[in-house]
Amino acid sequence: MASLSDMKSVDGLPGYAPINPDGPSFAPKHQPLELGVDDRHARRQRRRRRFLRVFAVSAFLWMAAHALFRSNMFKSCFHGKHKQLESKFVVGGLEYHIPHEITLGHCVEPEEWSEPEPSADGHLTSSSSFDLSLSSENLFVLSRGHWSGGVLNVETSPDQAQDTATVHVEVKYYRERIRDLAKVCYVTREEGEAGVGIFTPTWNHGGRRRHRDHHMVFETTVVLPEVEAGSEPLQIKKFETDVPNTVHHIGDLNQKIAFDSLSLRGTNGPIDVESLLATSGSIQTTNGPIKGIFNTTKSLIIETSNSPVGVDVGLNSDKDGSEPTLIVRTSNSPLKALVSLTSASDVGGAFNVTATTSNGPLGVGFPASPVDSKLILSAKTSNSPLAVSLNPAYEGSFNLRTSSWFKAEANVDKEVVDPSGKDRKRNVVIKDVGRGSLSGSVNWEGEEGREIEGSVDLSTSNFHVRVEL
Repeated sequence: MASLSDMKSVDGLPGYAPINPDGPSFAPKHQPLELGVDDRHARRQRRRRRFLRVFAVSAFLWMAAHALFRSNMFKSCFHGKHKQLESKFVVGGLEYHIPHEITLGHCVEPEEWSEPEPSADGHLTSSSSFDLSLSSENLFVLSRGHWSGGVLNVETSPDQAQDTATVHVEVKYYRERIRDLAKVCYVTREEGEAGVGIFTPTWNHGGRRRHRDHHMVFETTVVLPEVEAGSEPLQIKKFETDVPNTVHHIGDLNQKIAFDSLSLRGTNGPIDVESLLATSGSIQTTNGPIKGIFNTTKSLIIETSNSPVGVDVGLNSDKDGSEPTLIVRTSNSPLKALVSLTSASDVGGAFNVTATTSNGPLGVGFPASPVDSKLILSAKTSNSPLAVSLNPAYEGSFNLRTSSWFKAEANVDKEVVDPSGKDRKRNVVIKDVGRGSLSGSVNWEGEEGREIEGSVDLSTSNFHVRVEL
């Protein structure tokens, strides 16, 4: 079975649409006229005067639009009007898309960027920072526009103020006039939600190749406070990213930060997580791999497309008896998940796991599971092998399906030790074996009337399917 250990990291940045400042040209057609010499001279003079008037008016309008773009009036044009404008605003021929629920605060003015720092390859780097209060109902980072992509980092620092998150925004570019087209702003949404927004123009480039000078890439770093070793993790109500065409790098947060709600959303880039802890979490991208260590007590969704997934997940049934749910999805790629089931009371708990891919191998393992717990597992792929390794504590049914000319098998460890330490006997029954299908059940003998009805449902096509018991 293919392994995800060979999964390559993605270091490059996605492409961005080229600039297209020139619109289509429409030249009016005139019928030719027979003119005398004097008439032609007079007509030329009149045309010249008209051209100069039109040029002067156009230049004035362009300068006025440019001044509007650079001024605070740019921000006020959005306030209270997003729904009517359908989140689109055009100024000076530049089109910006801003979610209708967003209210712009202060935006970085050109002179407020740090002094440009040159690099060996010729690009320049400028930066700016924002402070967000951790008492906010939601901390978020979002971006829109053809050039708004890049890299987003989340990390902790012992030097960070305990009541504040700092968002550093670094932009790499070749021309200051291109940098100044970006609006990087303090933004708010609904009541008590605060964040940073990166907005760049959207152009129809007509398929033309962009010039190097028109590139612009952002690296955003969110710095959270770091608690002392041995302390309880810092509680953050809600944290959210919504950044298309962006790579996510999340640091080792598991013992430092506890998110009540977490949403990481990108497109066309990987999400790489060292470790994190969230009561509820959603990790989503497209066309980029997802890997890392995740822990949750309620629900976790991990989803991408056309890229591999390799994750270690901890599902913990808390003291209130939560029933954690995990959904892992991709397509046309391998998926590997190691899922550790734990319970605050060390026994019992109910867990629900769904793992789905297509045209790629699927492997799920359960290295830890409480005694007397209930697991509902659904795992599905196509045209690829599927293998699941259940923890010895698992009790319930199992059903395996594949194409009729391939093997469905259950491998039983007859030397397994009773996980409860009571030296109970384990009963494994294969109820039905057919071409490409197998079903059965497993349980540990216990007290009379004791019932634990877990279920495992495995399905693939055109390849073998296997369960390890």
